[in-house]
Parts: sequence; C-alpha cells; structure tokens
Amino acid sequence: MDEKDITLRRFLREDEFKRMQHDFKGICRLVATSSGELEIAFKDRRFTIYYQGNPLATIVFRPNGEHYFDTHKKFFQRTTMDREFTYQSGASADYVRMTGDAATMRRALTSKYVEQLQKAIEAVDYGGEITFEQLLIADNPATPNFFIVDRQVADRHVRHRLDVLGLRRVEPGVWRFVVLDVKLGCNKELSGKVGEKLQTYVDHMKKEIAQYSACYTLAYQQKLTLGLLGEGMPESISIDETEVDGLVVVGSYSRMARVQVAQLKRQYPDIKVRIIDSQLVDENGAFEGVVPS
Repeated sequence: MDEKDITLRRFLREDEFKRMQHDFKGICRLVATSSGELEIAFKDRRFTIYYQGNPLATIVFRPNGEHYFDTHKKFFQRTTMDREFTYQSGASADYVRMTGDAATMRRALTSKYVEQLQKAIEAVDYGGEITFEQLLIADNPATPNFFIVDRQVADRHVRHRLDVLGLRRVEPGVWRFVVLDVKLGCNKELSGKVGEKLQTYVDHMKKEIAQYSACYTLAYQQKLTLGLLGEGMPESISIDETEVDGLVVVGSYSRMARVQVAQLKRQYPDIKVRIIDSQLVDENGAFEGVVPS
C-alpha cells in the first residue's frame, strides 16, 4: 500500500520496532510493571509514554540512531533534567526537546527521571475526565476476553478523536473493535452530543475497517513482543471486519448521569451505556462494606 493511502499508523515500522526492542527495553519493563499507571502508545515514527492519561514524554525516531525526547515545559521545569541534559525548545513554545543517541535516551528514561516527571504531572491540575479515563484503563488490564488497545485515536479522515479503543473476543481467535467514549456524569454532552460523536466514529471505522484491522493486528503483535500486554494473551489475533461496537462509559456523579443518560437513550435508543457509580449504599439504602457485629 502506498504511504499516502494509509489512514492511520498506530504501530512502528520494521526498523523502528527493531530499535525499540534494542534501545528501550528498560522503559518497556517499567511500563509493564506499573499496574497500568504508565502506558506506551505507538504513533507515526514515534512512541509516547503516558502517565495517568497525560503524555509524560514522546520519543521520535531519527536517522543515524538518534532520537528526540519531547516533554511539556511545565513538567520538565519541575525535574532536575534541565541541569543534567542538554535541551532546546521543542516543536512549540510549550515543549522542551532533547536530542541524543540511544544511550542518552535510556538514561533519560531511567526510573529516576520518569518518577520526577510523574511527580511533576501530579503537581499540575488536570481535568477529572482524563483521570477517570486513566482509572478505567488501569483497572482493565489485558485479558483473553477484552483489552484496551489504544487511546486518543484520530486518523487522517475524521475530525473527532475517540477516547479509548478496545478489542473484545466474540469467538475463539476472533476479536471485535469497541469504541469507548468516556464521560463524567456531570458532562453536559452526555445528554445527547456524545451519542452523535460515538455514532460518527463507529460509522467511520466501519468504512475504514480494513485499515484499522491491519494497523492494530500489527500493533498487538508489537506490544505482545515487547511484553506490554501481560501474560496469557494469544500469540496472534484476527479482527472481525463486519461490525464495530460502541459504548458510552460514565463515571461518578451517578445521580446526574442517570438523568442525562435517560435523555441520551430517548435520542439514541440503541446506544449502549455503562454507568460506574461510587455509591456506598445498596438499592435498599444499607451501607455496604461494614461487617455486622
């Protein structure tokens, strides 16, 4: 397939994948043992490390064995990296870029600096919806029945960006895409707009299903090889190209959520919704979690 015909590239080219295996074993181990707090997402000629849903650093593969290390200035300035690495402005004024070989990148991605960047991210106030999305991902590690394959996905032909993309097993050896739109119960989009957004992306993916299938079949194989999916996962997957599922996942503010979801269902009666609430009492009003004396 011609490069210009590729809709999305959420995997690494063969030469980049070999460099990933050779140069970045350490960060792969760190991510794999982080209980879901850290993730790696592949993008065109780069990979991004996320912490609690926020981009901690993006590594760009460059010619001749060099790499770029890009991170937000707000995070970088809260670490000791500015005194220990050479850097310059990034692609925009909000970002910092370090340039170096594999050894430099490995040093920048040791637990010492990753932990400093994690603390810097925690110190910056981010929205609750990103936090809920991250909790959802962290609480759903890969299993032989369902796994989250990507987040914040966009391609060349659609304006919307989907929140989370999963794959669920529909029969032995066959998996189907699930588009998850993640919302807090207080988000006013929940009463209607989210339905339009979700349906738009599901319809788009159906049209581009061969591209998405090829992309994520390869991405799955690469993440499995790098040890990012845990144990017990199949050596390869086949993706169903006849259907795409959609699901709205709602968290917190469950009383507001139920009112808005009722409105949503009136407009989109077939839409699937999962509400995850934080109520401490059961349907009978009893407080749960207390052992009677």
